[in-house]
Amino acid sequence: MPVRKIQVAYPVGKAALLTGVALVVVAATFMLVPPIPQWPEYHAFADRRGWFGIANVLDVLSNIPFLLIGWMGVVAAGRLTRGEGAAALRRLYRVLFVCVFLTGVGSMVYHLAPDNTMLVWDRLPMAIGFMALFATVIAEMVDYRWASRFLPLLLALGMGSVIYWAWSEAHGTGDLRGYGLVQFLPIGLILLITALYPAPRHYLRHLFGLIAFYGISKALEYSDTLVFDALRGVVSGHTLKHLVATGGVLFVLHWIRRSGASSETPWLTTKRPE
Repeated sequence: MPVRKIQVAYPVGKAALLTGVALVVVAATFMLVPPIPQWPEYHAFADRRGWFGIANVLDVLSNIPFLLIGWMGVVAAGRLTRGEGAAALRRLYRVLFVCVFLTGVGSMVYHLAPDNTMLVWDRLPMAIGFMALFATVIAEMVDYRWASRFLPLLLALGMGSVIYWAWSEAHGTGDLRGYGLVQFLPIGLILLITALYPAPRHYLRHLFGLIAFYGISKALEYSDTLVFDALRGVVSGHTLKHLVATGGVLFVLHWIRRSGASSETPWLTTKRPE
């Protein structure tokens, strides 16, 4: 008598798994990690040279590429034509690249006079941009409908993390936990998404390039003085951080330019979240 294989229906789908992981990480962070105030020495950058009245000139001017890439990305996003999901993708990528542009503006303003007050304008567009990037990954790999529905919530969470941090600093109990989650949790969830869902052709190459460049930029940020000393005062780690981070965004720009006119995108119309 042949043995029948028993198929087990897992009660938790992929979307539920992603949601569960996110909720567990958020809960564990706020339950197990004490509030993290902004350390004052964060504003003491290695390269404080000025030029023509511009304080911290290289840290300021190294944000110009964000302005250029942000503008180019908004233009490229407007040319996306991918069938049923094109309108949603145009909206998502426009939001992302507007945030890239505003990140350049905010970082310029901050580096002219670094302190906690100015840091709000640096972090606000970045936090919103992290959430917008996460939404584009959901749209590309899971379902553009879900990305569109959750975009307002994701953007609100990004904005709220910075507002909460600023409020907590003003009340003497600085707390960076929310901002830290907005910055790093999406990366972990993106990696999990790549393990759970099939990706459009060539998409992962661009996505991992972005993540790799972002990791390098964070390493440069934390090695600001070390890099400045190693390069004999030519350029600091923080200045290079801006340039490398811009290089990471170029992967996204290249992706939407490469795939924007393609009609061979069946995942946009056939996939459904589980």
